[in-house]
Amino acid sequence: MRLLTLRKSATLDLAYTAMGAFDIWWEGGCWEWDVAAGIAILQEAGGLVTTANPPENPETAEIQEVKLGSRLYLAIR
Repeated sequence: MRLLTLRKSATLDLAYTAMGAFDIWWEGGCWEWDVAAGIAILQEAGGLVTTANPPENPETAEIQEVKLGSRLYLAIR
């Protein structure tokens, strides 16, 4: 598994995830303008972006689509 964070650009990290350079990306504290373009790129590449907040019951909970403004993001390609 390839995982790397703290490149100073959430959109760049999401683009790297979209192209397969990273398998997973997690970030907390990002604003909408920090991630909006990267989320669009990743989703067009077939990736998934969801909140990084854990559900109450991880065994049965659905994986929700990301909501801008959640400030915690988990991206998977």
